[in-house]
Amino acid sequence: MRFNPLSLTLAFLLCAQNLCAQQKYGAILGSIVARNETENTASGISGVHLEIYTPIDTLITVLPQSKFYLSRIAVGKATLNFSYIGYKTIIKEIEVKEKETVELDITLVPEVVKVGEVKVRASVPLYTIKDDTVIFNAAAVKTLEGDETI
Repeated sequence: MRFNPLSLTLAFLLCAQNLCAQQKYGAILGSIVARNETENTASGISGVHLEIYTPIDTLITVLPQSKFYLSRIAVGKATLNFSYIGYKTIIKEIEVKEKETVELDITLVPEVVKVGEVKVRASVPLYTIKDDTVIFNAAAVKTLEGDETI
């Protein structure tokens, strides 16, 4: 039995469209504030990195404002990771329901990360070119103990 490639392609596209049309979605509405522990205040923060993991999809974005609305989130359990440099990562598990909006209020708490040791290395260029002149830098040449200059 021979199948026409065009009819197979058409059948595949119709099935794919049906599957996509059956997908159910919900939404997430929320706000993010950062706590200032020295002044005991909290204010909106933008630029927070957000990762959303659902059973069928993954969304990774940076939130441009402290308030956000995300539509077309697949129905089911979702894990949300909110992170921002200098603040503790917040992980929330939520249940997204069809045609409903989950509301979240996230407060980021400062987290101090201590660095053990930082080494800075630099080198001086052996020569530089300025217009049509080459300038050699004698200080850039390493010499060993006991070496004699010529």
